[in-house]
Amino acid sequence: MAGFELAAGADERDAWLPQAFEEMLAWRLRRVSGLLTVPVVRVHQTRRELQEEGEPPPSWPRVVAAMGPKYMLTGRCSGPPYEATLHLAILEFSSAAGEASSKP
Repeated sequence: MAGFELAAGADERDAWLPQAFEEMLAWRLRRVSGLLTVPVVRVHQTRRELQEEGEPPPSWPRVVAAMGPKYMLTGRCSGPPYEATLHLAILEFSSAAGEASSKP
């Protein structure tokens, strides 16, 4: 689970929403039996480790693919905190190329 972002044009004061959704969903999904999840903090740490000096951070799909999971959950938040809408996407990684494709 990584790469949650705030929708374009959203209030900058709501910048905490994507991280809150990441943490909340990760916590809830960890409670599902038979489902293995990677802690959000580990994904962020891996992104920092993969970043080359003087270069922008690598894309979230590249980071997650390097960690070896089958799927990545990401999303975009819109609206104010009291009625936020979360749009989710599940990316499936092909084991051969480490490339991601979106699932409906």
